[in-house]
Amino acid sequence: MFIPIGLIARLALDARDGQTEDAMRRAGLDHDRAAHEALVQELWSACTGPAGCLLILGGVDWSACAIDGVPITLPPSAQLAPTGYRENVDVLGPGPHGLLAVCPGRHSITVRSGHRTVTSALTLFPREALFLKLDAASGAFARYESSDEAAILRRVSTGDLTLLDYSQHVASPRVTGMRAVASTVALTACVNELRLVHKYALDNQEAALRQATNGGTHLNGVPIASFEPITTFIGFNVFELAAKEQHTQAWTLLQAGFAVLPDNPTLLAVQGELQLKSGATELGTASLERALVRADGLSLALTSRVRALLGRA
Repeated sequence: MFIPIGLIARLALDARDGQTEDAMRRAGLDHDRAAHEALVQELWSACTGPAGCLLILGGVDWSACAIDGVPITLPPSAQLAPTGYRENVDVLGPGPHGLLAVCPGRHSITVRSGHRTVTSALTLFPREALFLKLDAASGAFARYESSDEAAILRRVSTGDLTLLDYSQHVASPRVTGMRAVASTVALTACVNELRLVHKYALDNQEAALRQATNGGTHLNGVPIASFEPITTFIGFNVFELAAKEQHTQAWTLLQAGFAVLPDNPTLLAVQGELQLKSGATELGTASLERALVRADGLSLALTSRVRALLGRA
């Protein structure tokens, strides 16, 4: 039997006294507070726990730099002139030299380079140290040579570098500005954007990359220990498209994946295998080698597959 709508409305109004309304408001505030505290705990643990990362950024103008959408404001103690031996200054430039206590995940950097504003994205895996330098000529970030990275890491261990605390300068402002997002929410939003790419944009690479880039922004500054939901979606559908001889669409989807997760080793492994199958042996080998450079971001099974494809099993 259906109850008349008017009766439901009247009964609801009769029941809504001040005490009930206050209880509902308190319940809502308690829920919001608990959700906010969970976000804070997730972000704080990712930054300061054993998964925390180190990000070295050489050649950056910190007076015009934003990380994950938060402008960096330097404390007086961090505004230092170059110190140390000349070769060290040439490699890193004046301090600060990077950030510590960075949560694993995807991060965005916006910085001024000459008359240009450069925006770049990067990804970090748990406990990873990533060394990047800004090339003023190209306006792009690139990895340091391995010998330089080893020398920089030695300077980190001796306390010779000026490093900013990411949890203080970026994570805390994101929390207080109500911009912190749970990792599960961010991953779901990003995968949904990639589903739209897969469904509607594979014949238009420009639109696909635009949609994917938008999906990547959901991840910026969010603590994410594993990108598996994204790489699995991309890898499965790329190989499925390739099996159907839809090579252009497969390549477009793969590039969309890189727009979300730049230089991701799992996606590099997918790219390398596709290139080998297409006969581009030199390019495929180079992609697989790049994947192994960040092997901590590969599963054991995929690491074995990459090594087998390179003839190193």
